[in-house]
Amino acid sequence: MSKQGPIVKSHLKSSTANMSTLTNKKQAVVSIDDQFLPEYRQTGNPVGAQFNITKLRKMLKQYTEYPEKYRMLTWQFLLELPLRKELYESLLNKGVHPAFRHLHKRFPLQSYRLYNKLVRLLSCLGHWCPIFHEVEYLPALMFPILKATSTDDLMAFEVAVSLLHNWMTTWFEVYPAEPTNVTLNVQRILDVEDP
Repeated sequence: MSKQGPIVKSHLKSSTANMSTLTNKKQAVVSIDDQFLPEYRQTGNPVGAQFNITKLRKMLKQYTEYPEKYRMLTWQFLLELPLRKELYESLLNKGVHPAFRHLHKRFPLQSYRLYNKLVRLLSCLGHWCPIFHEVEYLPALMFPILKATSTDDLMAFEVAVSLLHNWMTTWFEVYPAEPTNVTLNVQRILDVEDP
């Protein structure tokens, strides 16, 4: 056992106290991006990472959003997007769907870049499922998805297909009539949540 003088002991105590204070100060100013580190594990998942669902739920509850840095990767995982690039490119190669050739008359946008991306997305959806080139509200429905995924066209297409296929199929059961059962349910929710 080594003997330390009183000066060395007091220096060690104050260093340890300062370290814990610094640690506590750092923890107090930690942002959502600092706390969120996806737990990567190689799997057969196209994302290439396996996220911890419990951790994602906890984060969403605490911060009400996912960190911007990992947001698209997180939604890609949660929606289980297959990222079928070949399918997307084959639909894209069919060109602009005739139904969306003059979209600017119905849905004018100031940004030329966003307009072209919207036309491409809607054209792919129109080629993928013929009913979508007839749905008048489709541009307004897809525009927020396009804005949220503006950096990745494949991601925008797959998010749109995922939402349309998994959660909006009842919207088109009675097409061309409006989906009254859906709108009534939405109205009930809005009445409860925002009276």
